[in-house]
Amino acid sequence: MRVITLVWGFYFLLRGLVRLTALLTLSTNSYALVVALTDAPFLIALLAWSVYYSVGSFRRSEEWGPAIAAAEAQR
Repeated sequence: MRVITLVWGFYFLLRGLVRLTALLTLSTNSYALVVALTDAPFLIALLAWSVYYSVGSFRRSEEWGPAIAAAEAQR
């Protein structure tokens, strides 16, 4: 889960820098546009990647991999 935490932390840091730059250099309407364009699409994409990555990590792990494979084989 370290990778997911680092990616989310980097995203929030980068998002904060983009918002600060937009706040200091753009008008109110332009700032609102930057927030709208950078919030939802990136959050949804990052959330989807987090789920995909964590499921793959569990499947590859020595502890949970065999249990997941056995559970899927019983279907």
